[in-house]
Amino acid sequence: MQGASHHQGSLSLSEYAARYASHHGGEEINTFEAFALSHKGKATVDIHYNPEDPPEVYSNPSAYSRLSSYSDVAKEVYGQNYDPRSHDLDGEVVMRAGKGKKHGRYWLGDSVIDTASTHTLSQIRARTVSGGPSIRERPTATQTLQAQLEEERARREQLEASLAQQVQAQVQSQLQAQTQEMFSYFQAQFAAISHPLPTPPMWAPRPPISSPPMPGSAGSNAGAGVGAGDVDLSAARNLFSQAPPPFDP
Repeated sequence: MQGASHHQGSLSLSEYAARYASHHGGEEINTFEAFALSHKGKATVDIHYNPEDPPEVYSNPSAYSRLSSYSDVAKEVYGQNYDPRSHDLDGEVVMRAGKGKKHGRYWLGDSVIDTASTHTLSQIRARTVSGGPSIRERPTATQTLQAQLEEERARREQLEASLAQQVQAQVQSQLQAQTQEMFSYFQAQFAAISHPLPTPPMWAPRPPISSPPMPGSAGSNAGAGVGAGDVDLSAARNLFSQAPPPFDP
């Protein structure tokens, strides 16, 4: 659900940044950070900008969308190592990220962008070479909301997968604990009647299943005459090789 457009009130971004500094021990922020924080809360509260923050920390989805688009275009213009937090809002980047001005307003930072030094969209297009920085369409409110819902769904699926792994590990741990508890119980019972709990037999690994020989071949008669009575059950008999002594009350 879309909330308040921002929390800066009647302040410009520059005034918001100045008030933020006065309430945070002189910590200065640029206009990019001021735009981000003004969509998180008032300048007097303890808030900070983090590029990893999800959309829901902002007052409405469009703020997150604009910040993300601006950051992406800024790296196209100035290189992948460019950090928007280290610079004020750039007029050309704003123009490229929002495809110019709409209804006489920039897509973000309208109160701090220097119109006189910012090229028009036509001028920017004229000097943009093929393969150069992009000029992006502004997403509609529906597209912005849809993108937010998709990101929330992806995070929810990731959280559900993580919880499923935790539950599986917990169940396995409980089963192991119960098995050990049962073994300890029976071990104590056998020890009470001076008959130690036999060690489980070590079974030989089962041979791999192979295709039977064709009827009439030499191999088809090789195993003839071997029946169930010829199976070696000594390992099973060893499990109970000694009967427990009679119980004398």
